[in-house]
Amino acid sequence: MHQEIIDAYYEWHISKFGFKPMIDGGDGKGVKTIITFLNSQDAQVDTVTLFKMILERWDELSDFYQKQTRLRQISSNLHNIIHILKDGKSTKNKYGVSEEYIRGLIDDMQD
Repeated sequence: MHQEIIDAYYEWHISKFGFKPMIDGGDGKGVKTIITFLNSQDAQVDTVTLFKMILERWDELSDFYQKQTRLRQISSNLHNIIHILKDGKSTKNKYGVSEEYIRGLIDDMQD
């Protein structure tokens, strides 16, 4: 499974950015963490497929997360990435805050 995740990432990175990614020991450790976390989810799909789905929806993330493309960075941010993709609450706006946060502020001001 470890190599399948790396292969999927490698292909995604080349197609998205046009060059081969650098993968070192820190990224390898990140893959192990990704696998452990994704395996712990009650997903309807296997871990590799779930990882590929995350990569396919990468453009839905905020600019901050989109720039975190190393495997070690994806691993560090995986909880937040899944939360954004699952709930459809991207922070992608010119202010860098979520739509939910803005709605909460508006609601607070109206109370």
